[in-house]
Amino acid sequence: MILPLLLGCLDPFPTDRHDLVDLRIAAMGIDAGGGPRRFVREGANAWSPTAPARTWEILEMGCDDAGCGSLPSGRFGLKVTGAAAAEEVGELRVEDDAELPALRGSSRVLGEAGASVALDVPDAAMVRWMAPVGEIAETDFAAMSYTGPVEADGTPTAGVWPLVALWMDGRGGNDWATFDVPIGVDGPFFAVGGRLFPVDTDLPGGPTTALTTLAATDDLTGFALTELVADDGMATRDFPCGSALEGASATGNWDPDSVIERACGRDEVVGARVRIAGEIVR
Repeated sequence: MILPLLLGCLDPFPTDRHDLVDLRIAAMGIDAGGGPRRFVREGANAWSPTAPARTWEILEMGCDDAGCGSLPSGRFGLKVTGAAAAEEVGELRVEDDAELPALRGSSRVLGEAGASVALDVPDAAMVRWMAPVGEIAETDFAAMSYTGPVEADGTPTAGVWPLVALWMDGRGGNDWATFDVPIGVDGPFFAVGGRLFPVDTDLPGGPTTALTTLAATDDLTGFALTELVADDGMATRDFPCGSALEGASATGNWDPDSVIERACGRDEVVGARVRIAGEIVR
């Protein structure tokens, strides 16, 4: 199935924009260095065994002189091939004056059956919310209320449910983030940005850099952070898909969003001992 996806001036979703369907290019963007970015989903799970194949193509280059904007402009095409040869194509149009709308902050208030999430972004930004399950109700231009899935008897289904927020300047400047909502799941949690991972650890609360082993799970997240200990800078760690190497020192952290965004397949990272930066919250 091939669906056009325009992430410039047009509303970007040909299906209900709240729902993450089987194979979907949920978001596309480009950074100030000219590197293409994309958020691909494939089914309700927040992971795929292997990453969908993707191919970027420069369709047309626009203004690239100093003063023409903070982002390279032009038209960029993306083709994604997932399981069973399912296919999606998208086109990103970046205008000469496109900017990345800055996320200045966010808030998340958890409840027994869901959460409310609000973003602090420029008033001119367009915000879109997405979730694989549950119900979304937009309460303001950059705020929403989420109700998680329920059992047959109407009780909330326990789990960690990811919400995706996409914000755009309307000219091709796009950015996004995932905010996890735990329902019926006890902490403590290891927080990485908007992500929340239940952990079994004696580490004190607050910001920390830790070593952890990635273990497979059968839930929507697909993996867990196990054997979590403070990083002493000496222990050996792996650099699987999703690691960022910081220069020659190779002390980069692993990014858990690489799995949910399908840059990495879960099978590529499970079993790895990685360095991860975040915060212990209780």
